[in-house]
Amino acid sequence: MKRDQELLQHAIQEVLQIQKTIHQTEKTNQNVPLESDYKSGNPPVENGMTPSDLFSMQRSKLTIEQSKLANERTLLAYIRTSLAFFAASASLIQFFESQKLVLTGYSLLPVGALFLIIGFYSYSRAKKAIKSTHFIKE
Repeated sequence: MKRDQELLQHAIQEVLQIQKTIHQTEKTNQNVPLESDYKSGNPPVENGMTPSDLFSMQRSKLTIEQSKLANERTLLAYIRTSLAFFAASASLIQFFESQKLVLTGYSLLPVGALFLIIGFYSYSRAKKAIKSTHFIKE
């Protein structure tokens, strides 16, 4: 019985705290114009941009950063693949006596170099494309 009363008092305190937070939020938001205020001709808050414009701009910046990171991950994957070809080539050349395996090892060297070149070329093209991205206000 006593535990139930304590739980009830705790729940009431939480509800009161939430109501207080909501009330404070409503007070601070009274000075912020709504989207409908912009459509009615009131001036925007910052640099001629509505809050939704600022939000979409932040999302665009985040998307560009994600694209940069994805581009770097792709480059690292190409480098990892080319290193695997180089390692396979070196092991075939060094540790095997068979002429076919040694020839296969030497043929893997240009394949690894090709992966490395393709990776850097792809990375540079994607980097230029990401840099040329502009923020367009709709």
